[in-house]
Amino acid sequence: MALTDEVGNSARLPISEYDSATGGSRPEVTERNLKSFDTLAHNQVTVTNSATQIVAARTTRARVVTIINTHATDTLYVGGSGVTTGNGFPLVAGASKVWTNTAAIYGIRGSSNNITAAYDEEYFA
Repeated sequence: MALTDEVGNSARLPISEYDSATGGSRPEVTERNLKSFDTLAHNQVTVTNSATQIVAARTTRARVVTIINTHATDTLYVGGSGVTTGNGFPLVAGASKVWTNTAAIYGIRGSSNNITAAYDEEYFA
């Protein structure tokens, strides 16, 4: 399927261009990453006092992973496999965050209570 504009002309997309806001290149625009995802996954994971994998790495992740701290009062810390309460991104009770990467995401609880982290992700099967 070729990319076309609203009147049927073939669309030519830049391979990359300079992004003045970040000082780097914007990602290549391809036919695949303009498509909608074809699979949605979701789950709930109990996060303990050691780094707990919430979402596995997925190279075909299309857009986002949303992680929600479902605990009523406690903070969840999120990051890579070495996440701690000292270096993780804090998600307070009821908070959520969206990630756009393909890496595995881990969490660790910030208190003595286990925390349930809920997530969803969109990907190509």
